[in-house]
Amino acid sequence: MNSLENIMISTEDTNMNSNTNGYFCMFCTRRFHFKDLFDQHNITCEFFYKSRRDKQRENEGTEPLPTAQEQYKLIQFLSLQVNKLQKEVIRLKGSTVVKKRKVILEWLQSGAAPLPSSSFDDWIKHILGSVSVDDLQCVFKGDLTDGLKNCIKTCISSQTIDGIVVPMCAFKQKPGTIYVWCKTTVREDNTKSGQQNNTHDSLSGTVCACAWSMMQLEQFDRWINRLAHRFLQVFIEWQMTNSALIHSCDEEKDKNVDYMRKINGLGRAYEDRRRSELRKWLFCLLERDFKEMVEWDFV
Repeated sequence: MNSLENIMISTEDTNMNSNTNGYFCMFCTRRFHFKDLFDQHNITCEFFYKSRRDKQRENEGTEPLPTAQEQYKLIQFLSLQVNKLQKEVIRLKGSTVVKKRKVILEWLQSGAAPLPSSSFDDWIKHILGSVSVDDLQCVFKGDLTDGLKNCIKTCISSQTIDGIVVPMCAFKQKPGTIYVWCKTTVREDNTKSGQQNNTHDSLSGTVCACAWSMMQLEQFDRWINRLAHRFLQVFIEWQMTNSALIHSCDEEKDKNVDYMRKINGLGRAYEDRRRSELRKWLFCLLERDFKEMVEWDFV
């Protein structure tokens, strides 16, 4: 019975590859009357069909290799493109820095920013007169840098609380740059709205005004040198006031020698490090986010 079923074509078979007329291969459309022969053929036909298709796909995806001359020209072309892109990146980076500096200075000098009540030079005179014994004690406990920081921070904090605009500012978009409100001499017709007139020379037609500018290294060094000298003066006054205590015992004398060493500094290398540290510290103390103050976008 099984043999007959294998030979005869089943008219009730519902397989998708068969019908009442036999079995058909979906890969080569060949017709079979016998199911066992159809099954044997179908497996091998499927394998060879897929192999031919994959081989055809591989052939179509394979490009002919360029000649040595063509490869050399391609390398030349790509090298030229890379060189152009590198120059463009350098140019764009430079443009970004210039744009940031220009926008900040333009904004400061436009008068949009609150104007300080005094110039940077006058403010230096004020801070020189504010050096106290408390600042001196910071030197005794640490070094001159600690005393300078305490003095500057106390002065800026007290003026900020009183609503006084300090003639210095900095923005995190321009790291390391401090802007100062300094006196300058300009032509009367060139005086900008953001400048504050101090004196007027009717004969020469010039006006002594103030304007924002970037603090130069020499300008910063002069300020710190004057402030350090003021600390020395306050220390001498302290020595005179505490002369009896200083000479009371060897321990106090040793302390006084140590204090003198700190006030006078520890050599040129120390001075250079101190100035660099102070400038970074001052920037962090003053910095604000320029984007929060204006709606201009950076390039």
